This record gives sequence, C-alpha cells and structure tokens, in this order.
Amino acid sequence: SPERAAKLGATLEPFELVVPDRADHNTAAAIFRQCRAKGLTAGSVDALIAALAIRRDATLLTVDADFERMAPLVGLHLFPSSAQPRQRKSRRAP
Repeated sequence: SPERAAKLGATLEPFELVVPDRADHNTAAAIFRQCRAKGLTAGSVDALIAALAIRRDATLLTVDADFERMAPLVGLHLFPSSAQPRQRKSRRAP
C-alpha cells in the first residue's frame, strides 16, 4: 500500500544509499566464482551485496543463511548469529 511504502521510505531515510560501481561488480563476480569453486551456491545479487559490504568494511545484518556459508570463504563480516532465524520445527503427520 502507499502508506506502507511511505513508512518504509521514512525508516530507510537516515541510511546512506550505496550504489555499486564497476569495482563492486568485479568483486561480486570474483565472489561468485570463489563460492562456486567451493561448491557453494551464491546468487549474483548476494555476491554483489557481499562485495559492497566487504569493500566498505561493513558488518552485514541478514537472516539469509547463504551469507553464513559465504562469509568465511570471502571475508564477509556478519552481525552475530543470534540475529539468525530460528530453525523451523517439522510437522508431524496426524
């Protein structure tokens, strides 16, 4: 809804907009290849987000488990794992 979009815009307003440049895209491609060589699946957008964080020496806050697998391989700093999602409980058949 327009109201939710406005609220989100107001929430994000204090944060710097980070626009990737050619170097970020090159780093993302290298991250993608590095992950693939180790058998990890990394999407191109995830690799770009990682590249942006690494280049700026930023800590990434995410609940995406792909970043947890990627982080030690590429030198990505993640916010402590307590912010990670809880495991879903399996449902039992009645």
